[in-house]
Amino acid sequence: MNWQLAAIGAYLLLGITNIGDKIILDKIVKSSRGYAFLISLSLGLVGIMLAPFLLSWPGWMLFWGNLGVSLLFPLALILFYYALKIGDSSRTVVINGGMVPIFTLLISLALGLETLYSAQWLAMISLIIGVIIMSWVQPERRFIHRILNLNTYHPLSAVALISSFTAAFFFALNIVGIKYLFIGQDFASALIWQAMGSLVVVLALLIHSPSRREILKVFPRIWHIQGFGLLLNQSFGAIAIVLRNYALMAGSAIVVSALQGVQYIFILILTVLISSFQPQLLQERISQRTIYQKLIAITFIGIGLFLFNWL
Repeated sequence: MNWQLAAIGAYLLLGITNIGDKIILDKIVKSSRGYAFLISLSLGLVGIMLAPFLLSWPGWMLFWGNLGVSLLFPLALILFYYALKIGDSSRTVVINGGMVPIFTLLISLALGLETLYSAQWLAMISLIIGVIIMSWVQPERRFIHRILNLNTYHPLSAVALISSFTAAFFFALNIVGIKYLFIGQDFASALIWQAMGSLVVVLALLIHSPSRREILKVFPRIWHIQGFGLLLNQSFGAIAIVLRNYALMAGSAIVVSALQGVQYIFILILTVLISSFQPQLLQERISQRTIYQKLIAITFIGIGLFLFNWL
């Protein structure tokens, strides 16, 4: 399979998953830590079931590397789902996705793992502009008011932005780590080690009493509310993770992270459609001005992604 097609397919599925995540967090689970726990628990249990058939010992160095990368994934999920819950879903996803290739590039440069060409510098500038425009979406206030009255900016929006940027940094570390861990071990075995490592990390959350209470409250909601939608949504997410990791193994970490842009238009279309026909599901602030601003931001990010991948 072509690794670029695998990455594109992964991000299209993640676009569906992100919208489903927003709905589930708003209507069912209502806990970012609880939801991240459920996802990591599911992936870990699948890894345990596949371990007798596909798992192999990678050596102590790669074992600790797998464990370290596994730590980053649930932490990034918790921050991302928290931002998704309290913020605008399309803005959160685009900010996160726009910053992931930037952080991936910077980390790879710092570690001497990737080379930087002039087009990639232009791509970074375009991505940053797009992220700034997207993060500034707030249709109920005029631009000049945002400049003169920054102290009136809603605190939850600021927290959502910080969570999105931090999650993007952890996702980028995870991507770079996965890419170079695949070099020394079998693809399926590496996936299983990382899934089981994430399971160990989220189980450690149960030691913290407030986290444990928050997580345990999730399970009655899952059992008493139809869980088919949750299962279907996370099945899409699991397939997307496998496809993305295959692309990371076969291709460039920077290009794979940059290809995440293909999901933005899909997310925007889904958000507009759902908000138009079922506005109670997403509770997004959708207006013509908001859509135009998001399209401008996506255009800048799209230019950056084009420069990353084709020049």
